Amino acid sequence: MRLTPPALFAILLLTTPGLACANSTQATPAISTSTSASAPNATSTASGSDAIAANSKNKKTAQAPEAKVSTKKGPQTGMIGASADVASFRKAVDESAKDPHKSADLFLQALAAYTMKRDLGLQMIAMLLPRGDVMEDDGIEIPNRFRQDELLQLDKKPYTIQGYCGGTPEKGYKNADVPNCAAVFDTDYSKTRQGVGYPAEGKAKFFISNGGSSRPRPIEMERNSDGNWFVDKFGLLSGVAAPAE
Repeated sequence: MRLTPPALFAILLLTTPGLACANSTQATPAISTSTSASAPNATSTASGSDAIAANSKNKKTAQAPEAKVSTKKGPQTGMIGASADVASFRKAVDESAKDPHKSADLFLQALAAYTMKRDLGLQMIAMLLPRGDVMEDDGIEIPNRFRQDELLQLDKKPYTIQGYCGGTPEKGYKNADVPNCAAVFDTDYSKTRQGVGYPAEGKAKFFISNGGSSRPRPIEMERNSDGNWFVDKFGLLSGVAAPAE
């Protein structure tokens, strides 16, 4: 039997699988499985999620309350104003160092603080004494032993200071306002024997009224080489009437 060309071609395809596959591949359009087109979308989605998360975090940070700063204060004397604590008193002493009246007033406040909180009052008193009257105790400056002996009168008779703070013996000094204690200077008593420059240049003498005495009590100041005033002598702790029973 004579084979026609189409028949021979068919037999050839059947007997040569490789050619059949090649022909099939050429005949069938290729289907792309590449993810290159979808990859940007996936990245974009991931980036969008990250952006949302970041925005959410930033929003929470912005809404979070600020950290609280500790406002706890150190030991207090019970006084009001500069003598409420040692740090405030130190600042007041430095600011008033060139003014003998203010320095004398601060000294009285330090004495008042001593009657309320002894250890803190000692530190304040020392700030207004000459260097020779100060000693160091465990790193803290306080009056020396001699000066502390003078202050023992306040331990026995705290009402002495109360008299400088508005208290009177008739009312048992209960009308004193110790926390707000301030010096009341009597400029008329012994007028010619007081003031800045008395009894000599670089010295000052004042009299401070006390409700427990008919006469004011003296305090003597002296100016050091830096031009700062400190307490040289004081007669503030004696001769005060006892509280009436």
